Amino acid sequence: MFAIKTHYENVIVALEKITQQNENADTRGEASTTLASISTFSFLCFLNLCAILPEVDSIQNYLQTKGLGQAMRAIESLLKFLTEQRNCLVNPHKKHQMHSDTAADAGLSFQDEMK
Repeated sequence: MFAIKTHYENVIVALEKITQQNENADTRGEASTTLASISTFSFLCFLNLCAILPEVDSIQNYLQTKGLGQAMRAIESLLKFLTEQRNCLVNPHKKHQMHSDTAADAGLSFQDEMK
């Protein structure tokens, strides 16, 4: 999942090319379906949650094995991590549109839709 998050825009561009190239109908259809699936709000939320779940799991393990005292230090560390990652996980300055939005009907590429 980390690879998809790191190369998300490249994956989108590649899928868009496959849907437009001289591929067979099955390949174009699968690429189109995959493109629509990974462009949904739910998928994008899940993709960003994957970044914080290991940190939350670590806190849960501390609470179960180390006790509340040591867990509080880990919770403070998690709070610091989430605060630092907030701008990476949610970028309020960039307007995101889903692949299914009307901009796609206007013939815009995913890159243009994301602007």
